[in-house]
Amino acid sequence: MPPTSDQWKQGGDCSICRRAKYCRTTCKQHKLWMQRAMAQIFAKTKAGRMMSAMKQAIHNAGGETEYMDDG
Repeated sequence: MPPTSDQWKQGGDCSICRRAKYCRTTCKQHKLWMQRAMAQIFAKTKAGRMMSAMKQAIHNAGGETEYMDDG
């Protein structure tokens, strides 16, 4: 998908957003974009790889790897 200038709607990359100079606060899309970036960076670390391996082992053993929310 090509980058769009409406990053405040979808994407969250402020460097190409047409509304960046008018923003006073961080938009929700930028916050989500930063969370995805940090998760990708963490996944590349040794701790992230170990956590991924443990989740896979728990899943293969038939256990739950995420907390389920009833709400």
